[in-house]
Amino acid sequence: MLTRCLVVGLGSLGLLSLVGGCGTDAAGGAGNPDGGSNLGGGLGSNSGLGQPCVLGADAGPYQAVYDNQALQCPSGLCLKPIVQQGAFSAMDTAAYCASECSTDNDCTGATRDPNDPTDKRCRNGYACGTAFVVGPLCCKKLCLCKDFLLTAPLACDPAQNQGLVCQGAASAGAPLPNPQQETDILVSLSGSGLGPRPACVNFPLIDTVSNTPGVQADCQVRDRSPCAMPGQNGCLSSGHTEVSLPECKDAQGKPLDPASLNPGADSQPLHTQAQIDAVLATVSEISRPCWYLSYDNSSSGCAAAYNGQRISALWPTGTVPPTGTILAISCLTCATYDPVCATAGQ
Repeated sequence: MLTRCLVVGLGSLGLLSLVGGCGTDAAGGAGNPDGGSNLGGGLGSNSGLGQPCVLGADAGPYQAVYDNQALQCPSGLCLKPIVQQGAFSAMDTAAYCASECSTDNDCTGATRDPNDPTDKRCRNGYACGTAFVVGPLCCKKLCLCKDFLLTAPLACDPAQNQGLVCQGAASAGAPLPNPQQETDILVSLSGSGLGPRPACVNFPLIDTVSNTPGVQADCQVRDRSPCAMPGQNGCLSSGHTEVSLPECKDAQGKPLDPASLNPGADSQPLHTQAQIDAVLATVSEISRPCWYLSYDNSSSGCAAAYNGQRISALWPTGTVPPTGTILAISCLTCATYDPVCATAGQ
């Protein structure tokens, strides 16, 4: 089961509000930027689209949840998208059986009976599009209920994508645990020389390669920088560029150890800033900007998040992002704090 929860934090380390997330557009949404089949994992088109189903997770309006092992759905996929801003105010549409698609024509499914107040099926029909940028359904095309006012994630548009690579399912070790969620965070960066402000990841990150020491996180981090000529020379119509950042690696080509970047709790310091800077210095200048996971249990960091998890961007020495730059972060996480989902010792 994967949940998409979009959190926006602007101007401080704190997360200020919840807003809508991604989904599809009426034109059919975007495809898989890596090419290949639209949907893996055995999800079929003979899916009973729109049939009610039970997710087994209590997700609020700002969480999009799916279970891709739903026995109650012929396709195996039970889905509840995120409720985006602008959607019908009295939203009460429940989870439904979804399916793979190529166009909107593939998405004819059951809708609610307006004369039955207990019917919580989709009101406005379905469209074919994408909803996730990490996890097993990264940039996969699905039939999605239009009640949720869905818009396609820019990162899944082959014409706009700059560097997004879907990891998909676990590449090694045990299967991914359930339930899962995609946690999205938007962080406004400072252009005043203070450097980027990291984002706290509240739910436990899922280890996608369980037979490798540490947590191998599936995250997409995108640099959204303002540009002067919308619609020209890579400047999007929104007036910004969007480029996917790679994960920071040390001189041996390995991700940085998040525990080595933990300043510790205020009452129990672990590493000095000089020690943390020494770890960051192992990342070559040519590979920056890049993103890294750290644990920060300090009160000024992410003490309230699970294990102090936070995502930061590392910029070339002596540079800061332009004023107005935003980091768009998406990570595959557990949908609950169940220790069965979180990696042992994480």
